[in-house]
Order: sequence, then C-alpha cells, then structure tokens
Amino acid sequence: MLDGHVDEVLRISDPALSWLRQVAIAVEKENRLNVGLSASDIVDICQARGLDFPNKTMTTSLDELSMYAGRLLARLFRDVSLNETLSIDRYEIEHESRKQSRCPASGGDFFKQFYWFRKR
Repeated sequence: MLDGHVDEVLRISDPALSWLRQVAIAVEKENRLNVGLSASDIVDICQARGLDFPNKTMTTSLDELSMYAGRLLARLFRDVSLNETLSIDRYEIEHESRKQSRCPASGGDFFKQFYWFRKR
C-alpha cells in the first residue's frame, strides 16, 4: 500500500524533481519517449507545453534556459551513474554523455548530455 510513498514525498519536496516529472509527461505527449534529448530539446518541449522552471527563472534567452535546465538535470543526476536510470512516478530517465566536436575554428571537443525518457 505504501509502495513508492517515500519516493513521492521526496519528489514533492524537491521542485526540480516535480519539474522533471512534468517534463516526462510533456515528452510523452510530444511523442518523444525513447529519444535522446539534449537540455535545449527539453527547453523547447517545456516552452511548447507551457511548463515553468523551478524557482521562476527570469530569463527568456534560449541559451540561458538551456544552461539552467542543464544545471538542474546535472544536480538531479549527480548521484546516478551513467547508463543508470532515475525513476519518477511512471517514468524512467537515463542520461548519457557523448563526445561532440566543435567547428574547426573553435577547436577541441566537448561532452554533451542526452536524456532518454521511458515509461516503466
């Protein structure tokens, strides 16, 4: 009867976890489950579905919103190893870091995070 109750209490007490649950619902409504999404993709989905970010960020810049979403996701996944999942409600979210190349003029490579939302 109380199965999952502790997880639900933790989610409700953390606005970022509640936001991530809403993102998962929006990802499903956008038919983007099982698709690797970047922080920018997640921001686009949030804007398309009218989802507010936790702590009511004042910026409307897509770059700043993407960085803010990336910081939120990094905090939520801090204790989750790569290729392990974070479970929220009826969703599982997995993250992966992929090496990306910059344009030759900028030089160097960087790692970009991708997130997969799946139903349990």
